[in-house]
Amino acid sequence: MKSAPRLTVMRIATWNLLHAMAIPPRTPIHRRELRELSEFIMTELRPDLIAFQEIDNFQERSGNIEQVKEIATAIGAHYFFYAPTILGTPGESWKKHPTHSTQVESVFGNARTQVPSYGIGIVSKSPVINWEVLQLGRSRIGLPLAVPKDDGKGVRFLYVKDEPRIALAAILENGITVIATHLSFVPFVNLYQLRKLKKWSTTLPGETLIVGDLNLPWSLPAKFSEVARTGKWRSLVNAKSYPSWGAKVQFDYLLTQSTRLRIKSVKAPKPSGFSDHLPLVVDVKI
Repeated sequence: MKSAPRLTVMRIATWNLLHAMAIPPRTPIHRRELRELSEFIMTELRPDLIAFQEIDNFQERSGNIEQVKEIATAIGAHYFFYAPTILGTPGESWKKHPTHSTQVESVFGNARTQVPSYGIGIVSKSPVINWEVLQLGRSRIGLPLAVPKDDGKGVRFLYVKDEPRIALAAILENGITVIATHLSFVPFVNLYQLRKLKKWSTTLPGETLIVGDLNLPWSLPAKFSEVARTGKWRSLVNAKSYPSWGAKVQFDYLLTQSTRLRIKSVKAPKPSGFSDHLPLVVDVKI
C-alpha cells in the first residue's frame, strides 16, 4: 500500500515596509539599517517568500540602493523582482512609471538605470518560473493620510495624492502563484481594484494567493468577494497590522480561494522597529 504524499510547508509573508523607515524615524536610511531589517526577516519571519509594498529603488532618503535586491542578497533568496509604480519620490515630485517590464530579474548584478523609483516587490527562495504584472490604475483624488510623527509615538495627517497601483504575480515551480499588491487608499477605488485583481487571478496557473496592503479594514477583502461575484475568498490571517506601535486595524492580508491548500497559523512576530505596518506570516502546506 502506497503511503500518502508528504506535505511540503512553504512560509509566505507580506510587509508594507515604508521604505525601511525606522520607528521612531532615523534619517537617512543606509545599508546598516537595511542589514538590521534583513536580520529581522531572517531570524523572526524566516520566509520562503516575502512580498513588499512601499519599497525604494535608488532613493536618496534610503541610501541610493536597490532595496529588493539588497534584501534578497542578505537573506539568500535567488529569485526577486522589483516592480516600480512611479519615477521620483512619493510625497514629493514624481510621475507614473512609463512601462512595467515583465522580464525575470533573478540574477544578481543586472545592470539597471539608477533612476529614483518606488513600488512593490517579491523576494523568493522558492524557484519562480515566471513573473506577471497587472496595472490597476489610480484615483484622481487624494486624501489626508496618517503618517508617523518624528517621535514615532503617534501620527499626523498630510494630504496625499494617490499613486498608480499595480499587482505583481510570482508563478512558482511548486504550483503556487503569489500576487502582491498595494491598493489605493481611496474608498471604493480600492474595491474596484480588488475586483479586477481577483478576476485576473483566475487567469493565472496553480493555487493562487493575493497578499499585500489592501487598504481595507474589517476583513472587507474577503467579505466583498460575494458581493462582487468573484467567488469565495478567505482571509488566512485575521490580525491587526496598523500602526505597528499599537495596532488597531487590519489593512494587510493574505487571501486565497483555494480549498486544497492547508494553512497553519504562525505566531505574530515581535515588533521590528521598522515601518508603520506589521508583517503578516502564514505557513502553507502544499
